[in-house]
Amino acid sequence: MMYIGAVIIAAGCGSAPMLPAGGISVAQRMVAAFQKAGVDLIALVTGPEDKKLEKQLAQPGLVFLHNETPEDRLASRRLGLEYLRGKCQRIFLTPADRPLIAPETVSEMLEAAGDVIIPTCEGAPGQPILLSGAGIDCFEAQSEDRLCVPVLHRNGLVVDYISVEDPGILLSAEAGCSQTEALSEHDRKLTRPVLEFAVSRGRNLLDRKLMVLLYLIRDTQSVRDACSRMQISYSTAWNMLNAAENELGYPLLLRNKGGPSGTGSLLTRKGQALLNAYEQFESAAKMNMEKLYDTYLRDLL
Repeated sequence: MMYIGAVIIAAGCGSAPMLPAGGISVAQRMVAAFQKAGVDLIALVTGPEDKKLEKQLAQPGLVFLHNETPEDRLASRRLGLEYLRGKCQRIFLTPADRPLIAPETVSEMLEAAGDVIIPTCEGAPGQPILLSGAGIDCFEAQSEDRLCVPVLHRNGLVVDYISVEDPGILLSAEAGCSQTEALSEHDRKLTRPVLEFAVSRGRNLLDRKLMVLLYLIRDTQSVRDACSRMQISYSTAWNMLNAAENELGYPLLLRNKGGPSGTGSLLTRKGQALLNAYEQFESAAKMNMEKLYDTYLRDLL
């Protein structure tokens, strides 16, 4: 399954992602906007000083990638793109200091064609940018810190500017957080149904947190690395896995010795089948939930 992804770069942004923007932080508001627009995988690139931010944002579906040299923005960009490349057909890229990006803008950008999509408001380019195919490859290899359109053209990329009625693409965290009316309107735009599945046998048997853990173990072949990207403890992960295996009656992981850390973990055939089936179930349920939300609740919220 190929997804839509987003790389949000918090490393090197200082305190901006943690600033209060209405009732939530700048970073929480940005994540919610991408999720409302249907972005599947969000990778947040953080630095050594961003532990509080990671704890605040920890949730299933949000992956943390660590850049130990946060001043190197090129390294942050490459880290995020390298992780999502191959998993996602299209990837949004933005710094973590644009709290008022509207979900509608993200959706409009997804409707546009081109290797690189750049939103503009009143003629000024803003954030995020959207990369597809060759655009992802070029940005991962590019040595320029800032967007350099001539370089993109020289590499044969199609750059598409789209005009949106969204000043939020231009506003930094400091400017956006001071606009009370704009924050209130943005809150309205973020309203969405949030799907949280749990399959129970008296107690939870399967839920999204477990499925994200399995997804990341499949991705990293390491329980410890999966824990780091989810911001959960190693013991919590094994408690989840052991409880699920006991209830299901079959193993989810193959415990393999070897690899750079001395151990490795792979999903069993049944574990992989369970993850695939859950992804299909969740996708179908989300489509039906959106229809039901439109029918019964949208006009009242």
